Amino acid sequence: LIRTLPIDCICHLIILWKIEIKVANLLSNYYFLLELLSKIMRTILVLFIISCTHSFGLNAECPDKFIDLEGRCYYFSKDTANRIEASRNCTAMHSFLLSIQTEREGVIVFNQAVKENVKKEPFGYWTSGTRVTSKRGFEFVWSSTWEPLTYTAWCPSEPNNWMNDEYCIHLTNLQSHNTKACWNDRGCMESTTHSRHPMHYICETEAYMAPIECDE
Repeated sequence: LIRTLPIDCICHLIILWKIEIKVANLLSNYYFLLELLSKIMRTILVLFIISCTHSFGLNAECPDKFIDLEGRCYYFSKDTANRIEASRNCTAMHSFLLSIQTEREGVIVFNQAVKENVKKEPFGYWTSGTRVTSKRGFEFVWSSTWEPLTYTAWCPSEPNNWMNDEYCIHLTNLQSHNTKACWNDRGCMESTTHSRHPMHYICETEAYMAPIECDE
């Protein structure tokens, strides 16, 4: 539990621990008071840890160039890349290619993608969705976690594995699909959409606590 606390909370725990030791030394000859002090300090520590646990993330920040969308951090690339390059680029930024877990996440990510699309043209963004073989023939998983898809938003008639070479999922707003946003399977080595527009990518990661130093 201690390892999951923000650094500043751990610093304050250390200070409380030092105070307890100093007071305990002063009361070393008074057994009753020492027992009472121990109970009081245990109560204070428990309440403090609970408070820190609930407040964890309130001061969290997203890495540079990442956008905070409802508590998670996303990076919308400006450069063009195939799926392999996209995954490597996310890793280089200590993040992972996008995996969409819920309809809500899909909506907020797409809305931000629309804002990023200053040219107002059809776009494609790589996700970590990947086709893999299974006992049922094949299925899609998020390669960033290797978990199966629990939510999908496929474009009409997709996935179709065109030319038997479409193993990766990208988010698209192609007008031909007659929908606001949907998923399409695409060849992993492609760096453009079917309409020859650039293929970008979305990385995601957790917000982090800015490091601070413990004061004595």
